[in-house]
Amino acid sequence: EFYIGLPLEQEYRVSPIETVLNNVDTNDANEIFESNPFNDHRVQRAEIPAANGIANARSIALLYASLIGDLDHGKRKQLLSENMLKRAIKSNTPDNEIDITLGVHTKFGMGFLLYDDMITSLGSNVFGHSGNAIHH
Repeated sequence: EFYIGLPLEQEYRVSPIETVLNNVDTNDANEIFESNPFNDHRVQRAEIPAANGIANARSIALLYASLIGDLDHGKRKQLLSENMLKRAIKSNTPDNEIDITLGVHTKFGMGFLLYDDMITSLGSNVFGHSGNAIHH
């Protein structure tokens, strides 16, 4: 249950994205929630692989687990070879570059946010996205 381009018949299952804001009155908050583009069903239906995957928690966990190993005692094979995974989590970002979207220093591999410098307690090879990070 991981969609890139949400089918119309699945829209009822998607919860709206809500942002926690400080010092905003109710009228301002409603306007912000309603204006989030990812709450628009047209955006959810669009096929934008780099930006709008929609899934439940179990499916995201299975996706990331399958990147680092086989599942179900080998019945479902690892999605990427070890060599490709190493390439995918190698930084492609120049040192000390500021992410213009997030406004902070970030490092990206091939499609993954790299957390080596952010979650140092897990060591190296930590990757994911802003909602999920895994250690390999």
